[in-house]
Amino acid sequence: MKNQLLLIVTGLIFLACSCSKSVEPTINTPKSKLKEAGSATYTVTGSGKCPSGNKCSFRVDPTIQYGECDCTTCSLIVETNGQNQGSTQIDPQTFFELYYRNENFLSYFERYILSKYGSEVTYSLNNIEYRQEGEDYYILYEYTTSDGQIGTVMYVYAAGVKTQIDCDGSCDTAGETCRERYNFNPPSAECTCQSKNCKMTVTQL
Repeated sequence: MKNQLLLIVTGLIFLACSCSKSVEPTINTPKSKLKEAGSATYTVTGSGKCPSGNKCSFRVDPTIQYGECDCTTCSLIVETNGQNQGSTQIDPQTFFELYYRNENFLSYFERYILSKYGSEVTYSLNNIEYRQEGEDYYILYEYTTSDGQIGTVMYVYAAGVKTQIDCDGSCDTAGETCRERYNFNPPSAECTCQSKNCKMTVTQL
C-alpha cells in the first residue's frame, strides 16, 4: 500500500520524513469552487535537438514573461489535458499568461537551486508540469544542472497556502525515480517510490 504524507496547512513550517511514514490531517477544500473552475494539466517541454546534439532544454525569463530554449534549433511545446479531454497542443504564450498571472514560485525555485548546489552551478529546465484544480494548483519543475545532475522540485498553492515539496534520494526498484506527486482530493503529497532512501521534505513558504 502506497504511503502518503498529508499536508497540514495550519502550523506546518518544516517537515522532513521518509516516504515510509505518513500523517493524516483533515483539510477542508470547498468542492463547489473546484467544480466551477474545472481542472487542467499543462506540460511544457523543449522540442528538437541543439547543434551540439544535446536534448533541448529551456529557461523561464521573467523579463519577457516567456520561456527561451537553450538553442535556436529548439522550440517550446505546451500540451494541455483537461477534464474529459485528450491531450491538445496550445500556443505557449497562452500558457505563460496563466503562469505569470498566478504565483509561479520561480524565485523560490532559484533560491532552492542556489541552496542545494551552490552559486557556481547553473540550471536549465527539461519540463514544467502545471496542474490546476479550481483555485488550487501545483508546479513541478524538472531541471538539469550545469554539472549534469537531474532533479525535480514541486510547489503547491492550496487553500491559500504555499508549500515546497522535495523528494530526494533513490528507489529500490530499477527504473523508478524518487520524485514528487501531489493529489488534490484529499490534499496530500507523496514520493513516487516507497523506499527508506527516498525522503520527502515539505516546507511551508
